[in-house]
Amino acid sequence: MKYLDRIKRNVVRLEDEDWPSLETFQAEIKKEDPDFRPFDQRYFYWTQDKNPHRGKNGPQLWVYRGGDGSIHGQQVGIPFSLSVEGKSYRASWAVNLMVSPSFRMRGIGNALSSIHQEDSDITLGIGISEEAYNAYLRAGWIDLGKMEVFIRPIDAHAMLPLFGLSSENFFYRCAAGLCNGFLRILDFNTKLIYRFLRGIRIEPIERFDPRVEQIWEKAKVHYPVLATRNFRSLKWRFDEAVESTCYQRFYVWKREKICGYFVLREGVRNGVRVTSVVDFLCPPPFVSSLMAGVLNVAHQGGAAALYCRLNLFGATKHLYPLGFCKRPSFTRIMAAPNESSELATILPKDPSAWFVTMADSDGDYFEEQELQTRTSMELAKIEAPSSASAKPKKLSAL
Repeated sequence: MKYLDRIKRNVVRLEDEDWPSLETFQAEIKKEDPDFRPFDQRYFYWTQDKNPHRGKNGPQLWVYRGGDGSIHGQQVGIPFSLSVEGKSYRASWAVNLMVSPSFRMRGIGNALSSIHQEDSDITLGIGISEEAYNAYLRAGWIDLGKMEVFIRPIDAHAMLPLFGLSSENFFYRCAAGLCNGFLRILDFNTKLIYRFLRGIRIEPIERFDPRVEQIWEKAKVHYPVLATRNFRSLKWRFDEAVESTCYQRFYVWKREKICGYFVLREGVRNGVRVTSVVDFLCPPPFVSSLMAGVLNVAHQGGAAALYCRLNLFGATKHLYPLGFCKRPSFTRIMAAPNESSELATILPKDPSAWFVTMADSDGDYFEEQELQTRTSMELAKIEAPSSASAKPKKLSAL
């Protein structure tokens, strides 16, 4: 028996009685790595039991048990459906691979990851660290590049602290004033073009409804590879999430025809109020119109800046004319097709074929929890309205 196979004998799916031992294990990891984000049973219930894409074999949370039954390793998977050229495949986001310090360098991580990959047609990861990158390549993972990061200034003066600049500096104040003058002209022209000439209208919604199926059917044919974004997927991802009230949801209409949706989240960075585009979908010709609507909502919400992190072919063509600027990115995407699946031979390896947003995987879930913890206090300091209300804002434009 191979060494890896012997290790796999101690890898099992999490059982209810394993929770005390798992929490002890996570507490150990937290002491060594303060940035580690343990997940509780609410998170487990959301990613597994409520997940419409869960498999028949059981929850995707595997643990490595030592001889005494204690847990010394874990691998979590978030099941989802991946659409590749219009055909659906069983897929899973790999998250929270951890091994106790005293049990590392024994192949336990490889065993956990290998068993996870066997459970789906393809396994993907977002935010692969530079330290793990070469190890993933050696294990046969495909490098799909890094997500692009865009920022759209709304109030240049208010967003100076984002870049470590002081508003007390005369030069910075003058530069911010000039920038704001340019932005006001750009925003006026954008509203004129998209609202009056192209007939774009934004509808705030409290929850997703079956109308979003129309968007999914119209849009999916334009993107070779993307996670399924039909009604039941979006309902689970946003409406049934633990912190579902953090999200603002909107439909986009063009001359009384629904053509897209987007999801936003408000937060604070370095004391500056910002809005982030968590997710969106529409046919490519409508991306600019949709983002114009996003910009209008961020304006009315009092944000100083709008962030958008995504992987979309031609993103600069859609975003640069609206005033977005590109920022350095560190969010790497990788994939590992199951060799026994037909997907291993047909999967596009060109990053430009993939459509990915912040809603994919669970990074936004944990980021949202962290922002939510401090938003109420920090927003109060800058005297801005809270985003915690589940009731959508009324929009006066677009």
